[in-house]
Amino acid sequence: MNLELLEKTAQWLEAGAPERNFNMNKLLDFDAVTPGSDNWCGTTCCIAGYVWQQVHPVTHWGTLIESQWDTKIESQAAGALRISRTTADRLFYPSRTSDGERYDGVWDEITPAQAARAVRNVMERGEPYWEEILDFEAAPC
Repeated sequence: MNLELLEKTAQWLEAGAPERNFNMNKLLDFDAVTPGSDNWCGTTCCIAGYVWQQVHPVTHWGTLIESQWDTKIESQAAGALRISRTTADRLFYPSRTSDGERYDGVWDEITPAQAARAVRNVMERGEPYWEEILDFEAAPC
């Protein structure tokens, strides 16, 4: 487990996700980045997107290519954090828990402070335990 990167991520979230717009419903959204600029200010991202940006600094808008999107970013973020893909999925996707619970809320409304708790749970307990942080309901049978 890469405790240094997890700690940096938790601290970023606890500080209110400065210089980026935190949104658990967006992997990476570069609409606010000026093409050709290395200024990440305004980039919208979730936990996985932030981690990916820490280990893959992009110096030019055109550096990102289609093959790096979606599962590759999540997979690379999991690798950088040195956590299992299962744990990463549970951290990056609040609706995925091991005991069949689900989050019916709006991912856009998950706060940086809530996400920081999930990251700290991974550091301290090995799992994000979103169900302790968010309002989960039992999944229908």
